[in-house]
Amino acid sequence: MNLGAAVTVSITVILALSGYLITYAISLRLARRKEHLEWVNRQLSEYYGPLFGLIQASDRIFRDLSSKYKFWGDGERLATEHETKVWRLWIEHAFMPLNRRMMEIVIGRADLLIEDHMPECLQELCAHVVGYEAMLVRWKEVGSFSPLRYDNASTPLFPGAALRAYISTSFLLLKKEQQQLIRRIR
Repeated sequence: MNLGAAVTVSITVILALSGYLITYAISLRLARRKEHLEWVNRQLSEYYGPLFGLIQASDRIFRDLSSKYKFWGDGERLATEHETKVWRLWIEHAFMPLNRRMMEIVIGRADLLIEDHMPECLQELCAHVVGYEAMLVRWKEVGSFSPLRYDNASTPLFPGAALRAYISTSFLLLKKEQQQLIRRIR
């Protein structure tokens, strides 16, 4: 084989090998992006998306009820017996089912968290739900409707503002990341 043929064959082999390596690197990067997109999709569909929807529903119900009733009185008086009964009805049949579902997601899907630890607002949510579970049992045992301030004294408050901010921020962050990954894959 002459020198010209050897150079031509060598260049052809080098170009083919380079092309293969470049194609492999691109395919590997694309596969990693697809895996990451699948992870983000799971975070959105199984954790942050459902929590986002549940907190939105809970907030809407709370705003609507609060505009019609003064569950905590007006600062000078406690809630009336009627207001307390209405509040407890909504607690048992609207808020607690939503809150239980949120807690199930928080605990059951904790592997999908963005962070490597459980945020404080999610811990507070779980404490609130457990506290209200005990209070619901107490309400049934006692059978009376004492003022809300008395019943709520030992129950952690719903971490509304902190929970809303955390879930909304995380959801929107993941949606943005999802869109970027989709654009990069295409």
